[in-house]
Amino acid sequence: VDPLHNADIARLFELMDHDRRGALAAALGERLDGEVLAEMNDWVREALIDALDPHQVADLAVQLDTDDAVAIIEDMDDADQRAVLRALPADDRAAIEEALSFPEDSAGRVMQRELVAVPEHWTVGQVIDYLRDSPELTSDFWEVFVVDPGHRPVGTMHLAWVLRTPRHIAVADVMQREQMLIPIDLDQEEVALRFQKYALISAAVIDPAGRLVGMITVDDIVHIIQEEASEDVLRLSG
Repeated sequence: VDPLHNADIARLFELMDHDRRGALAAALGERLDGEVLAEMNDWVREALIDALDPHQVADLAVQLDTDDAVAIIEDMDDADQRAVLRALPADDRAAIEEALSFPEDSAGRVMQRELVAVPEHWTVGQVIDYLRDSPELTSDFWEVFVVDPGHRPVGTMHLAWVLRTPRHIAVADVMQREQMLIPIDLDQEEVALRFQKYALISAAVIDPAGRLVGMITVDDIVHIIQEEASEDVLRLSG
């Protein structure tokens, strides 16, 4: 499996008989990482997690963005969930506990907190330096969110604009002020409809005070569409 994509490894687990998945997991060792778990169908992932020690689940969850970590932990029973949360670093535990406090099918559950936000008074050169010199930033993003002093989103910049704009230009002069803001309590089906209607790649999530608290990306929306479609088909079939 070494040359396989994470999604293809996840597919191996889905194709394999239930009683052989544990042996495959043991054989894979460190190759079974958080990204592989995140790609699995829910029912396969739940069964596999049940066979893992809480500390193993915590080690896998800490490798992931918040939304994927929540997807792994949310379906565990209360005792196992508490055991996994106790094994997580404090910052990760706080972020996941906050996400789990939101309604199950809301934007707060599917958003990720790892994003890039900069103040509107910066120049493009300062943004580029910040992106290069901050190793703790998330590695997967398509746009930079621009915020005011109250951390409320006031605009957005696609990475292509950042790369092609002279360094001395002010962010406020090139950012796109019109953007789709997703309330944190919005139902995930409505979130998916907005992504489809407005052809979004990513969108900012805001709390009731209008502060930027996370983002949702189009790969999350693909999973939501699959989940909602499956739910509708199962409802039609009774």
